[in-house]
Amino acid sequence: MIRGFFDFLAKMGLSVRDDPPKVVDLSIREFGEAQHGLALSIRQIPRDDPDALASVSVVIRNVGQEARTFVVPGWLAFYQFDVRTPDGSPAPLTPFGRALAKPEHRKERISVTLAPGALNE
Repeated sequence: MIRGFFDFLAKMGLSVRDDPPKVVDLSIREFGEAQHGLALSIRQIPRDDPDALASVSVVIRNVGQEARTFVVPGWLAFYQFDVRTPDGSPAPLTPFGRALAKPEHRKERISVTLAPGALNE
């Protein structure tokens, strides 16, 4: 019950949990063509509950021979998602999704450094 409450707060963007480090399973990933030594993989996260809202996982991988440092807008400000239900109608945004779309989040910048062969989800 307490974990569920903290999960709810984290989804709302109200708290940060200390989750275990994510392990990216490369066997289920398909990466696009590398650009400037970086490759992307984007996929929907499967859900046990068919009525659950969809989630998307994005992985960036350094396929070059040198460490790559870059600055990206925070809060996925550079992506525009169009998520639809099985019948084709627009899926409603969760509270987290609505917070993600707020213009004030588009000002955040994140510096990322990836060593050769490293990846980040």
